[in-house]
Amino acid sequence: MKFFISLSNPERYGFLGRGCRLALFAMVILSTYPGNLFAQNARKATKTEQAAFLELHNQYRHDVGVDSLVWSDQLADYALEWAEVLAKEHNCNIRHRPRSGEYAQKFGENIYIMWGGEPKVEDVMQNWAAEEKIHYKGEPIGSIKSNHPTGHYTQIVWHETRRFGCARVRCEKSRGTYIWVCNYDPPGNWVGQKPF
Repeated sequence: MKFFISLSNPERYGFLGRGCRLALFAMVILSTYPGNLFAQNARKATKTEQAAFLELHNQYRHDVGVDSLVWSDQLADYALEWAEVLAKEHNCNIRHRPRSGEYAQKFGENIYIMWGGEPKVEDVMQNWAAEEKIHYKGEPIGSIKSNHPTGHYTQIVWHETRRFGCARVRCEKSRGTYIWVCNYDPPGNWVGQKPF
């Protein structure tokens, strides 16, 4: 949604000096700019990060006896799109894609956020995989009798998933907040099924 304020009538905005009027005008223009000013450092995983994500995903998968994943640039683009939306439209508050609408979820998804520094791939993966060591005990999805999440880990090792891609954004408005998004195809975490 775009809106405009007319500053052509100085009497109407007499309380604003010329410099303030120009600053207000610039803020209005920037807030309606179609580009992504609040996620200027959004990008897909670099080749080095891709290799690290692949190695760690496949290590966890091999530990439970499921096939390796391959990297997907298509899914990395998809992840990048959502990372940018989180930064720009949701003020760097993490949430999963909605079930319907323009950004409807089509794939499995893991999201990680860190404040105060840029996380390494190893940080992201260790956080997600820690769910297995602490909470996941081999039960079907949806049968866990606690409020502790295991969905990140179970998506990593989901037996039917074949490919994934990741992207990250540095949130300019939140000083040092980073978000990683990874998407998985086919998606996992189907209620009533076991991941492996």
